[in-house]
This record gives sequence, structure tokens and C-alpha cells, in this order.
Amino acid sequence: MKPVKPISDWSIRSKLFLVFLGVVLVPFSVYSLIVLYQSERDMQEFGAYSATQSLRQSGQFISSRVETIKRALDYFTLDTTVREISNTAPLVYSNNVMQWNIDAQALRRVRFALSQNNPDIIGFTVYMERGPGSVDLADESQEFRPLAPELARPWYQRTTSRNRAFWFPPGEWFGNAEPAVFHALRRIPDDQNLQNIIGWVRADIPVAIIEDILDKAAFSAATEALVINSQGEIIARSRTSRSRPGGQLRSLADMVLPVDGRSGETGVWKDLDAGDTKWLAGAQTIAGAKTFNSIISG
Repeated sequence: MKPVKPISDWSIRSKLFLVFLGVVLVPFSVYSLIVLYQSERDMQEFGAYSATQSLRQSGQFISSRVETIKRALDYFTLDTTVREISNTAPLVYSNNVMQWNIDAQALRRVRFALSQNNPDIIGFTVYMERGPGSVDLADESQEFRPLAPELARPWYQRTTSRNRAFWFPPGEWFGNAEPAVFHALRRIPDDQNLQNIIGWVRADIPVAIIEDILDKAAFSAATEALVINSQGEIIARSRTSRSRPGGQLRSLADMVLPVDGRSGETGVWKDLDAGDTKWLAGAQTIAGAKTFNSIISG
């Protein structure tokens, strides 16, 4: 093998060719690096834009469903028939069982009208201090229940006298485990004193109505989406995130927008590091529900 000649011994033609290569290749290499960098930035910006649009649209869709459920609860608790019957003393039913049937049917008519206009709600339960739910009469449907036994339950301990809806994730909040159903509650105030609570109405809603929206919000296999209530509990998750431990996603969402919502921000995006994974994480409040819709993109 012949030894390589030093450049100083090269011919003029070889040296000029080497200079020519340098003049051509160096700018081309720099240009290629710039194009690759710009392409990567464009992809990141496109991904962020897609994620932002997905977050905004899914938040609007979920807000619409939430507001519909909330209005149904408002209508029920403000209905004059419901309030009058909810103030009926238990002694009235003890002396006249027929009156119990009349009042129970009147409440069912209100509930039926709401169910017809709100297909998302698959069940109503009324907890009553007075009215049909306050007496021990046969009610196989368990639509009307006494409030007193509920006072020690975790769901009642969490609620307050504030006149708003309270949202509970699937679980054993109400004596039964229904993994495919979450719940919304609204108090029934006393007409004589609005600070007093004479009952609660509970609406049961399939988790699937939220999951369907989140599945569409997950615009890529690397996108994960979830809805969190004001207590930091996961209400629903997209298909892409159901196999992942909820705690990690919940922590990421809280790093973007604290679950108490005190920041007042309605939509936030942040770059986060979680272990070996980098995340572009966004969160948006859902109007009226005191919940958060969080799109987590890895």
C-alpha cells in the first residue's frame, strides 16, 4: 500500500479540486442541518397546534355535555312540584299511603321529562329529609331514599351547602360499584330557608359519553387524555391512556394546571420531563363542572 502524500506534495489540480469540494460541501452541509432543524421545529409546532385544537374542541364538547346535565339538575331542584313534595312531612304519608303514591308519581313525571330531554342521564336518585323518600314504604326502584343514613357516607362529607353541582368519579360512593358510571349531585334547598338542605338529587351518567370525546381528542398513538374533577380524581380517560397508571397522568396534569384552578387560566401548555419521557402537556378548565380536561402528549 502506497503511503498517502502530504497535501503540500499534491498537484495544483488536486488542491483546486479539494478547495472546490470544500466550497460546495460545507455550505450544503450547513444548509442540510438548517433544513433538518427547521423541519423538526415545524413538526413540533404542527403537533402543538394539533394538540391545542384538540384540547380546545374536546373541552367545548365536554362542557356542552356537562352543562346539559347541570341544567337538568337545576331544573329538578327548582321545580315547584319537587320543592312542595320535598317539604311534605313524613307523618302525612304514615296517615295516608295513597298520598305517597300520588307524590311519588308526580316526582317521576318530572324525572321522566328530564330523562327524555337528557339521554346522557341514565338514572336519577333523590335523597330526602322529608317527602316520599323519608318514610319506609316499598320502593323497589330505590328512586327515593331517606337522607339520614347518607349523612355519614363519604359523598355527603365532601359536599357543602354551596348551590352548585358536585361531581363524583366511578366507584363505591353510593353503596355500589359501577365502573362505567360517574355521578353529579345537586342539593334541594328549603324554600323557607335557602341555607337549609332538605334533600339531594343524584344523576348517573355513563363514562362512555366522555370517553368517546377523549378518544377523538387523542389525535395520535402518543396522545393521552383524561378528565379530572376538582378533588383530583380521574373521571374518564382516553383509550390510549387506560393501560397507564392514572397517578402519573394525574401528576402531569397537576403540574400544568393545579386542580384547584386558582390560577384562573383556561388553557395552558408546558414542556415536562417525567422519567425518560418528555411530554408536551396541556390542561383546560371545563366550564361549570369544576373539572379539568387534560390532554397529555408524549
